[in-house]
Amino acid sequence: SPMQRPFKSDIGSCSRELFSDNSSTGATVGGGEARNGERPPKRAFDGNPRKPIKRRRREKMGKIASFIFFDIESTGLFTKDEFRDHSRMDEPGKIADELFRYTLFTQESERPHMTEASFVVVSRGAFEAAIEKMRKKATEQLENPEVTVPTRVASNIHTRQVRPDLSEEQWRMYENIRRPETARLTRSVLSEKASFAEEWPGLHHVLKIAPKPACIVGHNALKYDMRVLHAELQRSEMLQDGWLPDEVFFVDSLLAFRQIDREDAAHLSSLVAGTDWMAISSAVATPIPPSLPRARPARIRPISESNEEEKEDEVVEETPPEELQRGGGTGNGLQQLQQPQLPTASSGGFTTPERRPRCPGTASAPAKLHASRALFPEVFLDFSHPLNYIRSEEWTVAKRKRVDGRVFRKVGGKWQYSVEAAMENAKRRGMFRQENLYLSIFSDTYNAHQAQDDCEALMQICLAYGPSFLEYADTMAADIIY
Repeated sequence: SPMQRPFKSDIGSCSRELFSDNSSTGATVGGGEARNGERPPKRAFDGNPRKPIKRRRREKMGKIASFIFFDIESTGLFTKDEFRDHSRMDEPGKIADELFRYTLFTQESERPHMTEASFVVVSRGAFEAAIEKMRKKATEQLENPEVTVPTRVASNIHTRQVRPDLSEEQWRMYENIRRPETARLTRSVLSEKASFAEEWPGLHHVLKIAPKPACIVGHNALKYDMRVLHAELQRSEMLQDGWLPDEVFFVDSLLAFRQIDREDAAHLSSLVAGTDWMAISSAVATPIPPSLPRARPARIRPISESNEEEKEDEVVEETPPEELQRGGGTGNGLQQLQQPQLPTASSGGFTTPERRPRCPGTASAPAKLHASRALFPEVFLDFSHPLNYIRSEEWTVAKRKRVDGRVFRKVGGKWQYSVEAAMENAKRRGMFRQENLYLSIFSDTYNAHQAQDDCEALMQICLAYGPSFLEYADTMAADIIY
């Protein structure tokens, strides 16, 4: 029967042929090759009741020109949803294939109905400008806790409530499971709205006019949002050629943040393992000999790469308090250290201090140490902890906030940072849930579980991941294969 579902064994062998990125041969769904530069005829997937769908060609696109932050509210979750390991979704083709499998094996009775959808469209230029602005605000927050890091971005917003086509029994079930925070989306409210089929032209227009290539960004979109969208398109019989404008792709931000955090952890692990932190801490915390009077705290000057031979008789000034908080230095990820020059007897530099001297390890510590303590308050008790000395000024806002100091271990006098322990700890604590991501980065909560609020919160989190998120989107944006 043409409506009969294919066997899993057939799906595995066929999907490799269907979705292999063999673009040079002009591969399409069901196989076929281009002849004399002509597009081959589209062929339906054997046993698949849906209409023929062509394979998009990822190598044709450049950098993402606009981001469409996307969120959906629905009548519930997918009723039967087997667990699938997405930890190896490290290629766009794998993500596209996984979305196809999800939609292929989900029955109509298992699919929830859409009640609200929101698109927040941001151009790449506005997004990049907001990244830089957020980075500056995060740096200012170290000195002034009153500074708020979330950044306003010029964007086009399109939010629509949708009337679901439910039976009386389904309406009763919806009212029973409806969350308090979505109380405004009651049956009486939704009954006044238009259907998905009536609202889709407006949603399609947003996708059509967005600068191309465009990327839809949704949190857990692979497993939820993109599947709900597919369900509504199929119910409305809109799954046909042209339902999606050309050069529109998607990114699951849940997969993106996991991969970025893993790469950041791997870089940090390599840095920690290759550095003698005990030697650095000993050099920094060397106290002034007790036989000599203590001098005023001296400014710690970073080593200049452009002019390393400075005059020895240059005047050393007292360090203003604001300099101690600002930090500085250059080098391969580490704060450059230089001991303050003590005055000599011949120079007449020994004087009685005008105020009580600082405790050892504060005036002689690098200024960056104070900023590190503001970022990682749990690590300063151990003076040799790597986070006290690693330069974090160039880190993204998300990396500054999400590196977990508790994952560091000292073994045999040497510091270690385990990538797997960091990822497992984040997973166990639910640190990749959107609400927890927002809280860990901005130390604040937001009014979640409404589509537009979720879109705007997700946009702020992506800004915090900054260039790392842009690089992921440019290289990992996947095709939408329905």
